[in-house]
Amino acid sequence: MLELIGPAAAGKSTLVDELRAKARSMRGPLAIWGLPRSRLIAHGVRLMPTFIRLARDPRPPALAELAHLVRLETLQEAVERERPRSPGAILIDEGPVFALTWMEVFYPDRNGPRFAAWRTQALAQWARTLDFVVSIDAPDPTLLHRMRTRPKGHMVKNAPDDEVRAFTARFRTAFGRVLQDLRAHGGPEIVTFVTGNEPRERTAERVLAAISEACDGD
Repeated sequence: MLELIGPAAAGKSTLVDELRAKARSMRGPLAIWGLPRSRLIAHGVRLMPTFIRLARDPRPPALAELAHLVRLETLQEAVERERPRSPGAILIDEGPVFALTWMEVFYPDRNGPRFAAWRTQALAQWARTLDFVVSIDAPDPTLLHRMRTRPKGHMVKNAPDDEVRAFTARFRTAFGRVLQDLRAHGGPEIVTFVTGNEPRERTAERVLAAISEACDGD
């Protein structure tokens, strides 16, 4: 069970395609996006007591954060359902590490005791679930060029260069905190690659080799 992370324009989507092409047994990608609406509704109802409890914090979560709580619960269910059916690795693209990082970037002042307790519980749960986190990155000029030139939109795509760099830096810092907290709960293995202009085929080979080496070491 591995999650692929990285700042905007790092090349995650392309790498996902390369990993699946080179490792035919790899399943996914799963994500917090595109989950079945019926399951999202069911988990939203089930989490109502949690929402009521979190509302008692001095700074209660915004609706966007509560939506991520629902998505994470629904993704956990999807992962547990998929695991027995998968002979190989299951890939997650924008999963728990992304969601927890997103909360830190956009809502950094959520430090109430009830939200902190929920976050600790979520970290412990996903530390048990994830085996690997593959973090990819590239130098800022490369990320900036990719973001400006690719067809895919982004909230800071047309922002000034300094604003894009600051946005990327906030995500890198938040990624680091979430990964540190996951490791404090006993997992997962973290492998990091700075790719630059390296061909995605080569990056995929390096990722698979690192995972294989880690598995052999265990």
